[in-house]
This record gives sequence, structure tokens and C-alpha cells, in this order.
Amino acid sequence: MRERLSSGFWNKIVGCQEVFFIFKLADGTVVELTLSEATAPQIARLCSSLNGDPLEKTANVLGYLAGNSLYRDLIAASYGEEPR
Repeated sequence: MRERLSSGFWNKIVGCQEVFFIFKLADGTVVELTLSEATAPQIARLCSSLNGDPLEKTANVLGYLAGNSLYRDLIAASYGEEPR
């Protein structure tokens, strides 16, 4: 995934135990983060900047991901995040 991801995009792996993000910045730098209380603000900022969504929308990272029906049920069951 790291090699195939285009610059300026990101992807995530949502599992039952953790959520892992891979961001490829415009300059080709790869940033990999596992969602935690400590990393959530940085992940929210990166999602916001690469997707063009306002930070207010990405600040609740799990809620933001739950907006995608592909992840909604898994997030609700695994993390207790109410789907939006």
C-alpha cells in the first residue's frame, strides 16, 4: 500500500483492535500512525488537509470514519462510536 499510494492521499486499515493510517504527503513523505488519544489530533489535521474537509469534521476521527458505511458497523461494534 505504501508504494502504490499516490502523493497527497491517505488510506487506513480499520481492525477490531486498532486503526492504522498511512498518509503520503504531497512531497512523497510517508507518515504512519496508529490511532490513539495522543495521535488523534495529528491524524485529524492530516485528514483535514489531504481531504479538504474542515478540522471540525475530522476532529472526532472515529466519527469521521464512521461516516463511511464500509466502516460504520465495525467501528460501532469495536469502539463504541455511534454511527453518524
